[in-house]
Amino acid sequence: MAFPANPLYNVSAFAGTVESDYLRYAAIPESEKAKFIDYSLTDFNSYKMALLDYVKAVYPDEFTNFSESDLGVMFVELFAYLGSVISLKADFLANETYLSTVRSTPNLKKLLMLLGVTLKGPTSSKAEAVVKINEDFFTEGGVTAAIIPRASRFALGAKDKDGKPIAYTLYRANTDGTILFDASGVEDLEFDVVDGTFTYGNFFLMEGELIEQAAMFPKTDDNFSLTLSAGPVVEGSISVSSSDGLLWQETNSLFLASSTQNVFEKKYDDNFNATLTFGNGTKGKRPTPGTSCKIFYRKGGGERGNVARKVVDSQITITKNTGSKVQAQIFNNTTATGGRNSENPIHAKKYYPHVFKAQHRCVTGDDYTAEANTFTSTHGVMGKAMAVLRDNGAGANNIDIYCLAKASQLQLERCSLQFKSELLTHLNAKKMMTDEITIVDAVIRTLDLNCNIMIDASDKYQKSAIKQRAVDGLLSYFDVANREFGETLSLSRLQNHMHEVLGVRYFRVDNFPGDIQANINEIIQLNNFEITMDLI
Repeated sequence: MAFPANPLYNVSAFAGTVESDYLRYAAIPESEKAKFIDYSLTDFNSYKMALLDYVKAVYPDEFTNFSESDLGVMFVELFAYLGSVISLKADFLANETYLSTVRSTPNLKKLLMLLGVTLKGPTSSKAEAVVKINEDFFTEGGVTAAIIPRASRFALGAKDKDGKPIAYTLYRANTDGTILFDASGVEDLEFDVVDGTFTYGNFFLMEGELIEQAAMFPKTDDNFSLTLSAGPVVEGSISVSSSDGLLWQETNSLFLASSTQNVFEKKYDDNFNATLTFGNGTKGKRPTPGTSCKIFYRKGGGERGNVARKVVDSQITITKNTGSKVQAQIFNNTTATGGRNSENPIHAKKYYPHVFKAQHRCVTGDDYTAEANTFTSTHGVMGKAMAVLRDNGAGANNIDIYCLAKASQLQLERCSLQFKSELLTHLNAKKMMTDEITIVDAVIRTLDLNCNIMIDASDKYQKSAIKQRAVDGLLSYFDVANREFGETLSLSRLQNHMHEVLGVRYFRVDNFPGDIQANINEIIQLNNFEITMDLI
């Protein structure tokens, strides 16, 4: 980040929270600062000129030397500096008060809490499991049953696109398709084998390392809080049981809990490590002092777990019903879907005020758009959705929900049939009785770019760093979170964005045909790009 050239803007002068506030605001591109509140309309130079005009008018005879070396000018500059810092702080605090302009994540969380919203943590991807057992399994008198013991832990490995390992855990599903998970860990997994291979209709691989943590409930009249030892903690994966036989459930807030409810409240820090808070006997049941508890949760989650079929491939040892051991191969028979990174603050700022305004009812097009964009599923991650209302002439509306699933930071894809089915069910529960909803696949228009950046010859030793910043800047501009249906892709806006990259003097696109206008059901997506560099 480039700090103001004036030496009076010495960042070391910003102590404590003031320094962090300065850094947050100074990093905002100039094109974006116009969107923020400016109550002071004053900077260092404005203060300096105003103070000089004042002393010229009030002390025309006493103050006549206005050279930079004069002691009086030094004091003018000092007070101008202090005034600019105070104004900057005032502007920062004013912007942090409103959801539309807040930039600090802790302040954003506080404002969202006023709407009854908390930022969601990462979610796990899910895939159907296949087990393949060697033929020698059948050599012992027609034995065709095997058991995976209770609470077994399997490091079912895979690697993401960057080559980093990913852990998966085997689970059973309930009859309704939900994941069966309790504080005892994985259930006994008993199955029959046919022709050496068995495909499970109710067994799944869930991304994330299964963590077990023990604790003791102390004697206290206050709420007992416990921070989990590993993170990031997967959303919805926490299960707690105490030695007195009680199972504890997660709740959004202890404030609404009765004194008899076995509940705990979960709060994330900025890195999505979790702290659990139990009741005090008034708001939520107080745990029995001296009892122990076991906490099971998964560490991991995120889009990196959405791997292709058969990427997960591990060997495990299982026990036959005769007591002997046999090696089995477990792999994912379907693409792993549903993995989502922790909730993006920009996404939350954009959609949750509409959700709060609609009170989880869908009447207007904005209501449908907000509900669709905040929808979650194990069959995919919502990338972008938009509602278009069509009057059917009978006093009701036909609503087309254009949607695309998120494949990566830059890539969108068609939603799966299961995902669209769940989305339709979700929206039908919130719609007006006379509305008819149709889920429609949106159209992706891909774009290839050949770009050139020019830098100062004096910066030739920083070529690699500048080019990387340019790549990051281009990727941030085309992040799917920043793309909208029917949006015009403007060359001038792209150039302005890239010209704000530190070290880039000029940005050119050699194959840009001009402003690209997308249709209402289309979204423009960056496909391939190349950046070359020249010195000037």
